[in-house]
Amino acid sequence: MKNAVIKQGGRTVIAMAHVPALPGSPDYKLHEGMQKLHDWVGRDIEALQSGGVDAIMFGNEFDRPYVLKAPPEGLAALTAVVTEAKKT
Repeated sequence: MKNAVIKQGGRTVIAMAHVPALPGSPDYKLHEGMQKLHDWVGRDIEALQSGGVDAIMFGNEFDRPYVLKAPPEGLAALTAVVTEAKKT
């Protein structure tokens, strides 16, 4: 596989980039806007990559209270953040 993450015979480190509260979440700060999300995740990714991780996954643990159905604006925001992050 060209982009295989799991190393043959070695250890694989998969890390988490945490996304701040997303639009639609009670803790989202509208006045800080989407740029804060992009900047925050960008810093996480830089730190993780410089630490030598093999793969990065994304989580939005800051969206509280947890709900069973994510609001569409939060899904759209997370998609935008991850899409932008893929470019780095």
